[in-house]
Amino acid sequence: MLLRLGHSLGALGQAVAAREYFRELVGSARHALRPGHPTILRARACHAHWQGEAGDPRAAATASEELLQDTTRKFGRNHRFTLTIRRSHARWLSDAGYPNRAVKLMGELIPVFTRVFGPEHKETLYARNILVRCLTDAGRPDRAAELMGELVRDFGRVLGPRDPDTLSARNNLGVSLGKAGDPVAAVVMFRRLLSDLVEIFGPANPKTLRTRNNLARCRIEAGDPLDDRCGEVDV
Repeated sequence: MLLRLGHSLGALGQAVAAREYFRELVGSARHALRPGHPTILRARACHAHWQGEAGDPRAAATASEELLQDTTRKFGRNHRFTLTIRRSHARWLSDAGYPNRAVKLMGELIPVFTRVFGPEHKETLYARNILVRCLTDAGRPDRAAELMGELVRDFGRVLGPRDPDTLSARNNLGVSLGKAGDPVAAVVMFRRLLSDLVEIFGPANPKTLRTRNNLARCRIEAGDPLDDRCGEVDV
């Protein structure tokens, strides 16, 4: 319950408030519980996450690395919880400016996630999504777009076409296509996604607005916003 409350702040767009909530929760838990208690470790993981989401990926990477040492010592390197911390550490490393190192870490992690969780488990799909992000940050957009296309299909098959994670993956694919030098394909992706988001969430939802902005940017990059393939979506 306490962890959900903090995450609900972040879900409302209050990343700084969520970060401070978990910072205080970690302090309180350390006073009340023995060192290494699972509640403390989970609260630290949440704090690191919202440090990154609040705009400080370096702090998030450092906090994740410190937490990783403790979870590895307590649970083992390939315990499920430890694996999620290893994945988060790679994500924040990439965001902090070390994408090549993050790509290497994720390349090592994906087979482990596949073995421990299974190839179609959500945690494995999330790990593959982090790898795509890291590849994009590392200047390898072609490979990122290729893997993201595969991931979108798997998200849709496993979670359903309207699951929030599937919709997010479709947005990421559009971004990858644009960065890979194919803005027209990105426009097609964003147009279809925008239509679905308007129907599911409404025109004023932040997800809808983000996709509308991505569509507008890619239309400009495509060079001919009035081209048949780049026409507006009726919403």
